[in-house]
Amino acid sequence: MAQIDSSTQSTPKNVFIVGADKGNVVVHTIAVKNITGAKPFGFFIELSKQQINQASYNNTTAYVRYGLQLAYYDFNTPILGNGTIINYYLQPVYRLSNRLQFSYRASFGAAYLSNPYNPTSNIDNKNYSSHIVPYMHIGASLGYRISSHIGIEFGTNFRHLSNGNLTQPNKGINYTTTGFSLVYHPESNILPKYKVVKNKYWKGKKPLVDVGLFYVPTQAYYNKWEFKRHYIIGFTAQVSKQVGRTNALLFGGEAYYNNITADDNTKFLNNHSAVLGAIFSGHEFLLNKFIFSQNIGMYVTKHPSYNSDVFVRLGLRYKLNDHWHFGLNLKAHADEADFFDMRLMYRF
Repeated sequence: MAQIDSSTQSTPKNVFIVGADKGNVVVHTIAVKNITGAKPFGFFIELSKQQINQASYNNTTAYVRYGLQLAYYDFNTPILGNGTIINYYLQPVYRLSNRLQFSYRASFGAAYLSNPYNPTSNIDNKNYSSHIVPYMHIGASLGYRISSHIGIEFGTNFRHLSNGNLTQPNKGINYTTTGFSLVYHPESNILPKYKVVKNKYWKGKKPLVDVGLFYVPTQAYYNKWEFKRHYIIGFTAQVSKQVGRTNALLFGGEAYYNNITADDNTKFLNNHSAVLGAIFSGHEFLLNKFIFSQNIGMYVTKHPSYNSDVFVRLGLRYKLNDHWHFGLNLKAHADEADFFDMRLMYRF
């Protein structure tokens, strides 16, 4: 088997990828039934780095790939048009054999969409109402190394586009895809075979406490509930315990001031509260300087009737240093995105 010069293993390797995939839109609510049968098709290019050093492997038991992707999708319906997406991704790659690999990926980015809702020219588009929207993605793939420079990957993906209620309507675009990509390593795509360190160092780690502030900017007038959100500012705290090399469990709470105004006689005014409180629990993927979180929560105070009792939240945090983290989160109720927030966290 070919060998890798150990003196260069600490340097991440360049990886170049091109690919294409095709899929189906997910009709997640009756409001977007008019896009039933749409089959998005897209192609993409990627510039990335591949970690192959033992220190990184010891932390994750994987060879982490990270980089930028530029993608174009035709949504196969004039209602949705097409979209150009740029995103940053993290992809732990697991060595199954000398030639076979498995990986999963999480991505965050933004998209430019061609045909947003318009009250005169495109009233059928209930999925998005602004040209620029945030983008999120999760996926998994199986890779095969053809030669020491070229490989292929077959992947399946779930993709989400939504502006977090900055404008209305905003049901979002959910779509699944499958496809393949051609992976080129200018140096070598051979992953070193390290001995798995049996030491479960994380068991001895104490639970960590995170506290922080989050903020949501103004949002557009929401015709369905006849209100406008001017801003949100809130406080959050959580305790997390690492339960594996790349996994942690958490429990926490939050409280925030929700500054909204509504039309007279709007039905939710009778039970809406300006100060909301909630508890939540969830999971975190720990990928070096990045933390990808998935939470489910429940309100403990009276809340506006346009919200359900339960919410979900997806988030990505970046470790600025050992204590300070910066992150972005999407909160949703059932089939409705509630808001994107920006947050600054301090870890004790």
